[in-house]
Amino acid sequence: MKKVVKVICCLLGFSLFLTLIISLIFLILPKNNISTSNDISIYNDLVSEVTFLPQTDELNNFKEIEFKYTHDDSLFPSKSYILKVEYNENDYISEKDFVQKEFYFDEKYSSEIYVENYVFRVLDIERYDLQYPKYLALIGYSDNEQKISYIYFECQDLDLIDSWEKFIINQCNF
Repeated sequence: MKKVVKVICCLLGFSLFLTLIISLIFLILPKNNISTSNDISIYNDLVSEVTFLPQTDELNNFKEIEFKYTHDDSLFPSKSYILKVEYNENDYISEKDFVQKEFYFDEKYSSEIYVENYVFRVLDIERYDLQYPKYLALIGYSDNEQKISYIYFECQDLDLIDSWEKFIINQCNF
């Protein structure tokens, strides 16, 4: 009986020691492995595999273009691409009309999502071979700013989106 108690005590001691070591490793590791880039020159290469997002040479008569690439290498890796394209009034109206006719949007997960001055819609999951919520693409319009924003997000570990607004702001880093 004493041998069994000794073995159990040794196993408990070892498991506590292992738990302590693992906890220390996670305390030492950087908590935030997020890197961002605003270098528009890398955009075309990044979205080459995401064929439904426009290349920069496919954008018409824009005034200004902003790009943000976020890559998180933490325990649950993810990446997002955000392209914001600003137009003058006439070009914005025609480009918005073109995008609304050119793309197919998903009604199953959300019809319209309001974030800041934007109204976003999720691209059709099946048509664009996306996978909710692990691989998503959204397009947003800001009539106030005359901007169209394209978002691509990828995280194989994401299982649920509780709030689209929080998802766009926090996960996609909008």
